[in-house]
Amino acid sequence: MKAQGRRLVQAGQADPAVVAVDQTLIPAQGRTPHRGRRAPRGADLEGGWGFSEHHQWVYGSSLEVVVTATEGSLVVPLLASVGPGNAAASTGLLAQVKHLPAQTQYALGDRAYDTNACGEAVEYAPDGTPTGRHLVCPLIGRAGKPKVGRCRRRGRRERLRRRRAKRLAFFQSVKGRRLYDRRRKTVEPFMEWFKHKFDLHDRVWHRGLPNNQTQLLLAVLGYQLLVRYHHRAGGLDACVQWILDGL
Repeated sequence: MKAQGRRLVQAGQADPAVVAVDQTLIPAQGRTPHRGRRAPRGADLEGGWGFSEHHQWVYGSSLEVVVTATEGSLVVPLLASVGPGNAAASTGLLAQVKHLPAQTQYALGDRAYDTNACGEAVEYAPDGTPTGRHLVCPLIGRAGKPKVGRCRRRGRRERLRRRRAKRLAFFQSVKGRRLYDRRRKTVEPFMEWFKHKFDLHDRVWHRGLPNNQTQLLLAVLGYQLLVRYHHRAGGLDACVQWILDGL
């Protein structure tokens, strides 16, 4: 189960009209268990196997972050959550939707966020009224089915199909593709920078999911505080390396 990270304050000129969400996998401490076999002595039993196109199979924890992605805005983390490596990315977004800033108009996610549940949570309130937000992500076909299927019955299934078709049309539009391209310049490089600066490329710092939830969420909060301090010192960007060098 993912632990919900508390909402993080905005910093400087961070505009949350467009946000990008992504999940990364971080290897666990200790020996790595083999999938489907008994875990060896010294393995962290609170991790999980997760797969990503970039990292392939990884046993450990997952970190999900929502960052600002508006063009010309600082890239600042707004929300974060931590879970085992096998935690679905869509589950994390569902828990964080209610904490998105009121100004948010577009949420950018990769194909892992292509679920009807995510689309409905971002674009519609519980009573069915539109929120004015859009989930911008690639749509995928599952089990050999098309990205948008056909439904001859009326009701909820047909309503979901129409909304999914609308989401696909927007993603394929010029504006949708331009917005989605913001992920490449915001959340994806942020994840790599964050893992490098906090020494998380090789493995997490601790054993046990609660310990890693605490450390990783505090690291995200720490980075945000550094950006805030940088701006109070007169900086207009998110370059906080000079603060880290002085610590």
